[in-house]
Amino acid sequence: MASFSWFVRDLIAEANEQRLGNTPTELKDTHTDVVRQALKTPLRAVVLAGLTPEARRTFIYEIAKLRMRIASEDPNLAFGIVEINLAEFHQEREGRQQDIDDFYHFLRKNPEVIVYLDHLDPYLEPGSDKGNFNYACSVIAGAIRNQEIPCIAGLSSDKMLMGLRGNPNWRDHINVVDSGAGCARDVLAHLIRCHTAIAEGHAVSIAPTAIGAAATLTRELMPKSRWTEQAESILDQACERYKGKMQAKESYPDMLDQASMERLTDKVGAYDVMRVVEEKVGISISKSAQDWMQRMRASLTDHFSTQNRAIGTAVLAAANIRMGVRNPLGPAGGVVVVGSEAQLRSAFAKGFIQSLVKSESDIRAVDFSVLGDATSVQDLIEKGGLRAIIPPNQDDQLSALRVRNGEAADRSAFDMLYRDLTGGYPGGLVDGISPWFSTVVVIQIAAAPEILHNAEQLRAHVEACIGPDLATMCGMPIVLQ
Repeated sequence: MASFSWFVRDLIAEANEQRLGNTPTELKDTHTDVVRQALKTPLRAVVLAGLTPEARRTFIYEIAKLRMRIASEDPNLAFGIVEINLAEFHQEREGRQQDIDDFYHFLRKNPEVIVYLDHLDPYLEPGSDKGNFNYACSVIAGAIRNQEIPCIAGLSSDKMLMGLRGNPNWRDHINVVDSGAGCARDVLAHLIRCHTAIAEGHAVSIAPTAIGAAATLTRELMPKSRWTEQAESILDQACERYKGKMQAKESYPDMLDQASMERLTDKVGAYDVMRVVEEKVGISISKSAQDWMQRMRASLTDHFSTQNRAIGTAVLAAANIRMGVRNPLGPAGGVVVVGSEAQLRSAFAKGFIQSLVKSESDIRAVDFSVLGDATSVQDLIEKGGLRAIIPPNQDDQLSALRVRNGEAADRSAFDMLYRDLTGGYPGGLVDGISPWFSTVVVIQIAAAPEILHNAEQLRAHVEACIGPDLATMCGMPIVLQ
């Protein structure tokens, strides 16, 4: 490494001279997994999220020190690891760009050498001038995005991670290693990538809600470590359980209890995932949900004592959202609040939302009466759709989108909303996940009193307002008498 040794450090040699701190608890015993991810083709940069710089440094030195042990466990993981020192590039000197090119060609000829970037941030959007610093960032960034070199990298903040996931130039070229501070989207993206192989291994089909439940329940109930691995194991065990029940149904139908028979569908679903999680954590998710549902029912009854039917529907909808029964291709949940009195619709929708989100700042509202004709809807679509005025929530925190005056909007406004919620616009899905995955959508619609008691007329009215696709997504409407 003579020509480029001035900006490249051999971490294996350096680690042997270091006195290391304690291993980050969240990444304990994950060294081999991280190396395997870094070297796996197609190459994707492994991002260590949610760690302090000191914890990252300890972890990467441990990988370097454990090189021989890791290679003995898996001969395919014989590797080297080097670090680029960007500080050296602030001194502009002749010939340095050639040294950068030499380093790039060295990496291409030695695919087992992993590049460690303590801060990925400068590489995300390299500057346009021709200085050595920006040239180095551009060369390395291009090699990572072109899947030419293995890389492990850190980020300066969780905010940078959210920006990275939304960056179309990078989001398909990274794997976020769960450090205990990652988000459900990272776990979900991993399950989306591997669920086909899991399903084929058990010769079953997996419903999208099972994938959503595995990601959400793992984050909420499982130990705070290696969430992607735990979620994958949970989904795998749910498939195994489902296949066993299907075989039992065919061979010994009398041995299955009635409840199990009723739960057998044509795909592995959220219920199968819940049962696996319940066994692992030793608690009943349905029982804990019942306790929470009773508290929600009591709270809504205090304010809307004459609306028993609406409260029952609202509590069931909220329970599904809380228990993680989510489709990765859509929002966290959706409900339609229908009634003849505007003030009552507004108050009930707000009460429903407040039972789910943590603070008022997590509630965003849009008045659809301004979208009363197709021209105004098309103008908004040309500006980027709903996301142009209300950006989706980018983290795990459950938020709510409240759509007021749905009956006053042109039908095309809800066609736009459905496409936006399900990633139908270009660039709408990130790693196969809707940008609204952490958002509950509540739509308020006015209806004449005479149709509120007629289920068929009510369904026709809702579909006429918001379209059949969105109506199906939202499920049974909450009807206020």
